[in-house]
Amino acid sequence: MGAARTARGSYLQSLQRSILVLDLVSTSPVGMSARELAEAANLDRTVTHRVIRTLEREELLVKQSNRFVLGPRTLLLGNRYLAQSPLRAAALPFQIDLQHRSFAGRPWRVAVLAPVGSTMTLVSETWSSTTPLDTLPGIMNRTIDQAASGRCVLAYLPEGKVIDLIGEARAADLAPRFAAIRDADGVDYVSAADKPPGFAPGLSLVAAVIRRRDGQPVGGLIVSGTELEQYTSRDSEVALQLLRAAKQIGSVLG
Repeated sequence: MGAARTARGSYLQSLQRSILVLDLVSTSPVGMSARELAEAANLDRTVTHRVIRTLEREELLVKQSNRFVLGPRTLLLGNRYLAQSPLRAAALPFQIDLQHRSFAGRPWRVAVLAPVGSTMTLVSETWSSTTPLDTLPGIMNRTIDQAASGRCVLAYLPEGKVIDLIGEARAADLAPRFAAIRDADGVDYVSAADKPPGFAPGLSLVAAVIRRRDGQPVGGLIVSGTELEQYTSRDSEVALQLLRAAKQIGSVLG
């Protein structure tokens, strides 16, 4: 009991509540009302209003038509994070090389995603002038087990960590896929024929895990677009090119 009390006392509850409110707002495409936030966060309305007022004052939330959305300071923080990101700095030259040399003239985009909790989120991306605009949205944030890049990361995490992130049942369901990813040295894919939710029609994707020299997975390198369906296998030419680049990125990271 004493250890539990010490652990709880080590954190600021008000800060945790503020982060929870920001997380909730960030996942809603139309923002959330104060009442919705109180219910979703399971907080007293008075406490919720205090949190909201504090976040508004710091420009982390703004009010639009009685609903709250992320404020401009979150953009500033995000840009500062990306500017300091070793993964982005290491990956971008290889993304550009793939885009303009290996995949020149293809209507594809090349992106790097990194795990943040149970979500894979975009770190950097490049695309060609022929990439259809309607294929660009949809891959910025995806649940880690629903993203090919996320499954590549999960395949190299300890079993206990995987269960913490996606649950025991889902981990068991994906165990054969994780084994296939490891057999392919860290490659997974999404076929347009599967019609994955959030993907534009005809969009396919190939992903390769990015691992540090110690084997720790830190992200995924993906190529996505139309006219990619024939390469959605773990030993295709595109998959092998992607895997080589991912390994080089991991080597740069050390």
